[in-house]
Amino acid sequence: RNKSRSPMSNGIPRIVNPNKNQSLDESNLLTSKSISMSSSMSTSLRKYTEEDISNLPSFDTSYIRQKRMTKEHRARARALAERDFYNNCLKQKVLEYGPHNAEVARAMANLGSSLMRCKAFSDALQVYKRAVAMLRVHFGDDSLMVAKALNNIGYAASMNPTAENLDYALIALQEALSIRIAYHGPHHCDCVETLNNIAGVYLHKREWATARDLYLDVLTTRAAIFGRSHGSIPVTAQTLAKVFTRLSDFPHALRHLELALEIYKGDSMKLRDNHPLVVKVKKSIISTENLMASLG
Repeated sequence: RNKSRSPMSNGIPRIVNPNKNQSLDESNLLTSKSISMSSSMSTSLRKYTEEDISNLPSFDTSYIRQKRMTKEHRARARALAERDFYNNCLKQKVLEYGPHNAEVARAMANLGSSLMRCKAFSDALQVYKRAVAMLRVHFGDDSLMVAKALNNIGYAASMNPTAENLDYALIALQEALSIRIAYHGPHHCDCVETLNNIAGVYLHKREWATARDLYLDVLTTRAAIFGRSHGSIPVTAQTLAKVFTRLSDFPHALRHLELALEIYKGDSMKLRDNHPLVVKVKKSIISTENLMASLG
């Protein structure tokens, strides 16, 4: 019998490929091409890793950024809910007590604060202006409630920094500061808050020397009240560094940036090198050093 016609192996037909040698050659060729492509991809990946991996965000940085965005989203949602709540409270107070009652003034002040947290500064400014007039009638010109409303008026006006708003902010903030100092003395957290807002107005007005002097007072007072390692100190120090840079006082700018970096990485805060606050300060230090070197 001719076994080539019907090849059998233990009763099972065996498929014979007439082009077996050619198929093996093609298979070897494909295998060698695959190995070559894999080697090329591996080399390309190694090159990318060596050159560009330092520019990729680390897991920690990406996680912190995502966590911060989620936190900001939740804060925004809470602020909007709070705004709606106080808006309804104001309507109820007006219906219950009439439009000129002290409770309406308090509700209006609360609504202004919720609008501030929503960053609706123009709306907040209008609400605070109405509230402070009512608060003066019910609690007196020198009351702490009036001072708080005036402080918020000044901050809201400075967040919409037209020339008119900045002048109005200064008047309101200076009155608020005088009331708060009369009650608390100069070394109180409310007083330094208002002083910081006044410094911010001069920052918007680009009056660098006045802003520098005020921010130095803010830094000194905050360190006296809260301690040198408090989280507000590096924030103020960074702002001072910007002001010193505007005044071309680069050594003092670097000194305050290094102070901010020291606190961020110190025992009180213990931030990592890839934390956005630390990265930002380091970039500011490098840019300030480069600017100082370029200007001699």
